[in-house]
Amino acid sequence: MKPILASIILLLNFVSYSQNEVRWLVSGGLTPNTVALRAKLSANSNNVRAALSTANPPTAPFLFSNTAIVDSLQNNLMASFTVNGLQPATTYYYQIESDGIADTSAEDIGTFRTPELGPSSYTFIAASCNREPNTKTQNDFMNFNPLFYINSGDLHYADPNSSDVNVHRNAYEDRVFTRPLQAQMFRKLPLVNVWDDHDYCGNADDGQDVVGAKSAAQAYREYIPHYPFPVRQGSDTGAIYQSFEIGRVKYVISDLRSQRQRNDTTAMGPVQKEWFKKQLVDARDRKLMVCWVGSYSWYGQFDDNWTLNPTERTELSEFMRDSSIENMFIINGDAHMFAIDNGTNGDFTTAQNLPYQYPVMQAGPIENNGSFKGGTYSEGSFYQFFVKAAQYGTVEVSDNGGDSICITMTGYKKDLATEATDALVSYSFCRKLGDYIAGNKSIAIKPIGVEIFPNPSFGTFYFRSSYASQTKYVLTNLNGQILLEDFILPNGVAKVDLSKHSAGVYLATFINGDSRVTQKLVVTQ
Repeated sequence: MKPILASIILLLNFVSYSQNEVRWLVSGGLTPNTVALRAKLSANSNNVRAALSTANPPTAPFLFSNTAIVDSLQNNLMASFTVNGLQPATTYYYQIESDGIADTSAEDIGTFRTPELGPSSYTFIAASCNREPNTKTQNDFMNFNPLFYINSGDLHYADPNSSDVNVHRNAYEDRVFTRPLQAQMFRKLPLVNVWDDHDYCGNADDGQDVVGAKSAAQAYREYIPHYPFPVRQGSDTGAIYQSFEIGRVKYVISDLRSQRQRNDTTAMGPVQKEWFKKQLVDARDRKLMVCWVGSYSWYGQFDDNWTLNPTERTELSEFMRDSSIENMFIINGDAHMFAIDNGTNGDFTTAQNLPYQYPVMQAGPIENNGSFKGGTYSEGSFYQFFVKAAQYGTVEVSDNGGDSICITMTGYKKDLATEATDALVSYSFCRKLGDYIAGNKSIAIKPIGVEIFPNPSFGTFYFRSSYASQTKYVLTNLNGQILLEDFILPNGVAKVDLSKHSAGVYLATFINGDSRVTQKLVVTQ
């Protein structure tokens, strides 16, 4: 019996292991409390989910994602997950379960770090133009302890202009996620990606009329973790523009390919353009710095960039001027060079009277022959025509919660023969934002001008008062037992910690003069 029993155990182990192996995975859509994940599996399943832990290797207690279906015909075995309820400033490790069985191989466990809630300092990587499918340049990225990686176009050069979605899928598979060096990086580094021409459909291809427009949109959503797209109708439903906030920086990611019409018509399309303007005004009103990311050069004078849509470039510049958009910097790709301008060369208004300077970083190429598409850059431009370069940028955000924020942009060049890396140029600037407004509003207590964020939470809440006199708050449980009482300073923010208390509902009573309002606080596990 023993040999038979041993054979059965070995067979069960083989079936369990071979049932559904993780091929590769990547994270993105990162906020202090959420993350989006993508994973490629080896077999069909109706019950796939991600299990997250703060331990490595992951161990209980787990935080689980939604359940996904992977099907070779429907989605090419791609699983798409969203995970909510994360703690800010926390490192997580995740593994993928299929039908209750986790792939626990070390090479199939991913990790990411959530941002802090509120003002914070961090670094991210910016680059574009990745012609070589397994570039060594990205070996450098983790050395900077980055929070995420922005790829501003041309994540690959497959030029997949086809109505067959598998052509677009295969480009992500073959050119990006199955390449060993890149696969290793994407297990550890969240991705923010916007396409340019080569990873949209093909060289200089743009607009909704190209053959591969619909399949490009489908494949992007299957393979690239992203932030929620705006709800919209009409011709731009396939567009991939998005925005997100980390600390006091609002990142506005523009899709400059799928909605573009040449002949000086539009780069963004009318729907995206109105959305874009609203994002800038929202950042202005909420005292945020804007990081505007677009694939091709805002400064460009030659070839395939904003020079083909000069009327819209002028329109946007004059909108920024007239709407008092003071605090912004720009990241572009496409041109195969690294360059920085301090913003003095970026006035595209008709009257040449833009009072604001928007520093620009032209980030690239990760690995491609050098090129120049025009523009004047105060800090220099770095390229050699027809000579392969391996370049990228880092952006350091420094924010201690005061009334100002500082940004440092640095370019690097890697020698692909010796693998030595040298700095090219660095530029720093600071901008005044004004007083900090805590978090994202979830409950507004209008009678006494107090806002609570976030709610629900894991136990940490922020109370922000807009009143000129101090406001008393009293926290109790549902039995009326007082847990904490204190004051919010005039126009101040108070941090309240209930993390030592069990999950459940608590009451916060705010007292200001003759006004007394009670609201629920929800502490989750």
